[in-house]
Amino acid sequence: MLKNIRGTNLGFINKHLIDLKLLNEKIYKSRKRDKRLILNSEPNESKKKEIYKLYEYIFKSSFDAKKKEVLLTIAFGNEKWSWRVVGISFRALAEFEENGFKYKTRTFNRDHFYQPRIITFRKMLEKLMPYEEWWEWFWKNDETIIVTIEQHNNKNLMAENLDIIPIDWRLGYFTCNPVVGFSYTKIREGEYLRNLTEIILNRSGKYIY
Repeated sequence: MLKNIRGTNLGFINKHLIDLKLLNEKIYKSRKRDKRLILNSEPNESKKKEIYKLYEYIFKSSFDAKKKEVLLTIAFGNEKWSWRVVGISFRALAEFEENGFKYKTRTFNRDHFYQPRIITFRKMLEKLMPYEEWWEWFWKNDETIIVTIEQHNNKNLMAENLDIIPIDWRLGYFTCNPVVGFSYTKIREGEYLRNLTEIILNRSGKYIY
């Protein structure tokens, strides 16, 4: 099991990165060939410009800063591409494995680990950003990783204290639920995580798509 090999060897996941990324690429190519399979993608220009109009209206409104931040959260929410998952912490993956890759409530969270979302929004509200700059800023900083609740609540958690397993968000796994949280079924996301685990445990398993 993953928990038995973790130890204190921070960064050990690096030796598996090539195989993990290769798995993601194989799955993406397979899913792309089959039009019945769901992939995730960046919104088109029309959708982005609609959201920009909302942003512009919110920025120019007389609402206080806190309400503007809430309204921006709503404007970017309820989309498959929002809060896109680009990785999972080793500890979170180990928790999934220990639970037979079934979802366990009050255990996991998506975390804007690379930059807190509040910082992203506050810069948007400092001045009205031009369209291209605005989208580039948002898109770059909307990446999330799946972590345990304990890790999510640790405000001092730094990248060097985590082993992050890469996930290709384009595969369509862990997408936003309509209200809160992310999509997860054992047959889809669970099998995908099982394949990531097999690579780390140096077992050659078949990948699922």
